[in-house]
Amino acid sequence: MNMEKNFLLYIIFVLSVASVVIFGTIYSFRKHGFFDFMSPYIFFPIMYLVVYGPGVHKSLTISEEYGREALFYTALPFLFYLIGALTMNLMLLKRDALNLQNVASPRQISTNIYKRIVKLTFFIGFLSMIAFWIKAGNIPALTSDLENSRVAALAGNGLFYHLSMCLMTSVWVFILYNEKQKRLFAFLAISCLLLISTGWRNTSIALIFVALTIYHYKKPIPFRKLIVLGTIIIFLISIFGLYRIYSSGLRTYKLMAMMESGNYAGAFFGYLYNYPVVFTDNLMLVINNFNGYSKLLYGKTFIWNLWLLLPGKDIQPFDFYLKDLLGVGFAGGGLPPTIIGDLYINFGILGVFLGMIPIGMIWSYLYYIFVNNKNNLIGLSSVIVLYYLSVSIRGGIENIVLTTTWLLVVIF
Repeated sequence: MNMEKNFLLYIIFVLSVASVVIFGTIYSFRKHGFFDFMSPYIFFPIMYLVVYGPGVHKSLTISEEYGREALFYTALPFLFYLIGALTMNLMLLKRDALNLQNVASPRQISTNIYKRIVKLTFFIGFLSMIAFWIKAGNIPALTSDLENSRVAALAGNGLFYHLSMCLMTSVWVFILYNEKQKRLFAFLAISCLLLISTGWRNTSIALIFVALTIYHYKKPIPFRKLIVLGTIIIFLISIFGLYRIYSSGLRTYKLMAMMESGNYAGAFFGYLYNYPVVFTDNLMLVINNFNGYSKLLYGKTFIWNLWLLLPGKDIQPFDFYLKDLLGVGFAGGGLPPTIIGDLYINFGILGVFLGMIPIGMIWSYLYYIFVNNKNNLIGLSSVIVLYYLSVSIRGGIENIVLTTTWLLVVIF
């Protein structure tokens, strides 16, 4: 009976988050006439449901207590996110109603300066990528064991890896002044291939998503085309993930056995379900191992990865450190705690609920900044932070601080 009650609560949770997305979508079309997907009531809830939905469902099938705990730690924090988002929206509406000063427009930058920025950042990014390959001794994406070679290539190669991200800013700034689709597509494709050569897909996904967002808000893309583009992106992400598993050669992966038997469709859909399930598993590992206030890190994780840029500093990325700390063994990357796990590691259960309020407020405020600065670097910076804030749902806040800070430094 209790199990049925838990599943009912799960359905209510899923429908509640989905309803926020539906109402946000309807409102965006009525107000703007296009799919305003960066709204705090659309993209964040979608990502939240994708990351936690399948994992909570699996938890409910394992045991009543485990499933109830997973549901508690994922459903309630979303409510506090909404409280934060709505609070900031009301503050901004009041500000506009009182005719207070709107977001200050930055000094206009000429097209020639934008062109110089594009050329300079692409040049730096391209040379850095070559240096990355040389220092790594290979092109990781072309090696036989991609799962482990990408990690090995990154060791001691952080500076060139981050400098190669200048390719991303080059494409994004290009879109600010140039909307020619053929030139944009070619530029985007070249930069994407260069970035994915490292074996890490996160930079390529960020490049595509932010580029698509900037373009869409300057020249809205029809909803049906956005659905097609989104489907293609999800397909490519899954294919690359499966290729990474296949190249590892490890028979311990169930998906590996499915691919070897020729069941590629089953492996594909299995990946779509199992990939997000891992994040709820990670969250529950964190909750079960950081259940005492003496273990809390009180914000230390948020700046942890910034130390990686310091020369001679022998430190692991936090998700790698967490994997070793919790004694979880698997090939490839680290163990991302998710945004809920990150707040729990630092501030405990109270920090989870109270911490989601400023997350919602930040999203609403940056969204407001973006829609008022769609054609300049301020708007671009806002989109970058918003995108990586969505990534923190699965990876944790510390997982985005270094990359986000670095990209903002490059832009400014």
